[in-house]
Amino acid sequence: MNKVDFQILKNFISKAGDGYIEDLKKILKQPSVSTRGEGVEKCAHMLADSMEKAGFNVEIWRIKGANPVVYGEAYGFSSKTLLIYGHYYV
Repeated sequence: MNKVDFQILKNFISKAGDGYIEDLKKILKQPSVSTRGEGVEKCAHMLADSMEKAGFNVEIWRIKGANPVVYGEAYGFSSKTLLIYGHYYV
């Protein structure tokens, strides 16, 4: 696994913040309606790409009968853990 210096990551995001905001806008505009199966796969890949660009090791997990799970890890130099959980579809 890659080690991430979160201060370096924070500085990078501060400098490249506008690009991340634009990525977020694209993800938010992407239709992803799970009940109709509309755009969920594409949105999962968009989210994974954005996370990889931020330095995360990313996997898309496939579970039968469920939407793809986008899982990412980034290791820093601290023993603390930060968990971010959310839905990328409606």
